[in-house]
Amino acid sequence: METLSLLIGVIRNPELIRGLDTEAWNLLMAQAYQCKLMGRLHAIFDNNELLDQIPAAIAWHFHSARVMASAHAQDVEIEIGKINQALKIGGLVPTFLKGAAYQLADKEVADGRLYSDVDIFVHKKDLPAAEHLLKINGWQPGDMNEYDQQYYRRWMHEIPPLVHRGRGTTLDVHHNLLPLTSRISLDADKLSEGIDNSQRVLQPTDRILHSIVHLLLESEFDKGIRDLSDIHLLIQHHGAENALFWDQLIDRALELGVQRLLFYAIRYLQKIFGASPPAQFAKRLAQYAPNKPMLGVMDWLFISVLSEPLDLNKQLNNRTAHLLMYLRGHWMRMPLRLLLPHLLTKAVSGLKRQQDETAEVV
Repeated sequence: METLSLLIGVIRNPELIRGLDTEAWNLLMAQAYQCKLMGRLHAIFDNNELLDQIPAAIAWHFHSARVMASAHAQDVEIEIGKINQALKIGGLVPTFLKGAAYQLADKEVADGRLYSDVDIFVHKKDLPAAEHLLKINGWQPGDMNEYDQQYYRRWMHEIPPLVHRGRGTTLDVHHNLLPLTSRISLDADKLSEGIDNSQRVLQPTDRILHSIVHLLLESEFDKGIRDLSDIHLLIQHHGAENALFWDQLIDRALELGVQRLLFYAIRYLQKIFGASPPAQFAKRLAQYAPNKPMLGVMDWLFISVLSEPLDLNKQLNNRTAHLLMYLRGHWMRMPLRLLLPHLLTKAVSGLKRQQDETAEVV
């Protein structure tokens, strides 16, 4: 199981499942389970009238994944209502991000998707009131040591994750969309100007750019192919719905200063999922490419980590790519004067935790 070539091939062309043998189906399921895409595959097959092509002996795997995704969606909608209700007391209206935003405004992306938490954005000036209201309504800080608590409070774009004491759901409360120390910054005020007040989500271009920034500045890519698939579906839908979308996307990327990241995202959507943006859009976007040597390096790194998750390919070449992207992700988030002490502290904390766990076993 060296790459996700089968899974990616089926996402690109669902008709491929007509010719799969038992071994290929088992491989496809293993890859989809690992990448949390079983529910999405069921949705893709359903939309393409291919459900009858799934062998009867394994069809329950796909059906169960879709049922679970539907349950997740219901849970997220309940959570959205509870969050709104809790903050309404203080006159606060949150903006929902990522998966919750898909559930509210992008059903074609939400269909078959699993959720691990809910993300909201509130203005920094409203953060103390929001945190207080959420706490008295059951959301409490999760299990986190003092160092990590202070790290979040001082440097991050969100407070430490909150866990509801009754439902066990996780809530991430953002006051910005990137860490305060990030080499690339997104102006929270500019993003606020583009909020869709009817659904309390970012406008479509901003939802896409936020998803791109979140993925391409990551340090771990275990869900990378799923997140790239999210972006692919978002762009497909809004590109087909709005003739002005493509120019609006570049214009907004320039306004927010993330045009290089948009270039990378479109490039890897083309290379991995076979996306075909309009020629004029691609020509305009090409001017924001890095130089050729740098582009060659980034192609190797991004294509490796996005199409070959570490758990599915532990060969040296892929392990090296994941390690370098792990370091890049941290380097993009923090200057070296902060990054090196942080990594050292985390390493020491990890070793201590391992020693404590070993001592408990003994």
